[in-house]
Amino acid sequence: MRNGFFQALADTCSALSIERIHRDCTSALNLEDLARETTLSRSAFARRFKEAAEITPIDYLSKWRILMAGDFMKSSDMSLAQISECMG
Repeated sequence: MRNGFFQALADTCSALSIERIHRDCTSALNLEDLARETTLSRSAFARRFKEAAEITPIDYLSKWRILMAGDFMKSSDMSLAQISECMG
């Protein structure tokens, strides 16, 4: 995923959606929301993101949420249930 991440940052559409994922990962984001940021259709956006990032946008969102949940577990007193609720 590391090479794909840097490739995705070089792609304007993918970079916009990665920024949105990082900023709003606790929101109820979906493929349509992410595609809207880029003005592409859902299918065109998903295809372009996957080509650039080597992972689907929804899989990237899930992995990011898991990473953020791990950080919350280490740095807060929140219960696992609270973190799960917060991360969607």
